[in-house]
Amino acid sequence: MLNFCSPPEDDRLPEAPGGFCWWYVDLVDERGDGAVLIWGFALPFLEPPTALPAAERPFVNLAIYVQGRCTGYWLVELDPREVTPIDGGWQMGPSRFVTRRGPTVTVQADLVLPVPGGTAPIVAHLQVTGPAAIGAPPPTGPHRWSPVIGAGSGHLELSNDLRLAGRAYHDRNVSDVPLASLGIREWAWGRVAEPGGDRVHYVLWPEAGTPLVLAVHLGEDGTVRWIEGTCEEGGGSRGNWGLRVPRMMILSDPSGARYEVSTPRLVDDAPFYARFPLMTPNGRGWGERVRPGGIGRWWMRPFVGMRVVGPSRSSLWTPLFVGTEQDRLRRLRSEEHTSELQS
Repeated sequence: MLNFCSPPEDDRLPEAPGGFCWWYVDLVDERGDGAVLIWGFALPFLEPPTALPAAERPFVNLAIYVQGRCTGYWLVELDPREVTPIDGGWQMGPSRFVTRRGPTVTVQADLVLPVPGGTAPIVAHLQVTGPAAIGAPPPTGPHRWSPVIGAGSGHLELSNDLRLAGRAYHDRNVSDVPLASLGIREWAWGRVAEPGGDRVHYVLWPEAGTPLVLAVHLGEDGTVRWIEGTCEEGGGSRGNWGLRVPRMMILSDPSGARYEVSTPRLVDDAPFYARFPLMTPNGRGWGERVRPGGIGRWWMRPFVGMRVVGPSRSSLWTPLFVGTEQDRLRRLRSEEHTSELQS
């Protein structure tokens, strides 16, 4: 299902159809406000695999969370002809992603994101710096998850005057085969910034058999420690679309030591995906829950399309879901008016 491993030295993409690759950064401050940025190729949550290789399906996704709400959201598909490798990263349309590697790793993202129904794009700058994660096993297997930065720091600035700063985390996820081929019935992932380092968990329930429970600690010096343990869940379930998200998860290692993390609310809720803040007595972070078998069902494709901006997608309802929260109704009316004039 998954190989936890050290990050590769290059950004080579999977070539087989159905493969995917993404880079993930999150930011959280002491109040629990923050952001999640993902960029890559062939995001499997958008639709089932196609006959195209990953390089033909680039995307950028940014979500902003303030006071327990998603106050800004962008999911952008790009024309692959507008995506080129550059020194240290990628030029993806008007946005640029550069990673400088060494004992300290720095990620710089300069984003230009469309605002449906608006008059100007949002411009965002995100920088994350932290110790390079060291000590994970070498890469093997078709599906590889690699923490790159733990216990880092970062800041985000948007052209709408929003500023966020706090603890930051960065990883990479790549697969040579489609998500549906990995035998994963469901997974839970989470990262919590605590004093002395980051705690990360990855729990995968297979279609048949025993779950894989990985508990990883990323120290302030970049040192990676991990164990395979057990997981208990409790406190009822959350989610309005049938995806179970428990209020509490308890991870235990073979010595009996326990680590408990709670989910106060959901900030993204779908039939196959949920995102939520995580809390421990000493830290805050972000988590997600995914049910791969729920992706791509025919009845939800129009609703998924409403949350995506791209050359091959267009929906009158996109202003309600993409862009900043405070002006979405005004932008929806503007989009409807434009469409009436064009018709």
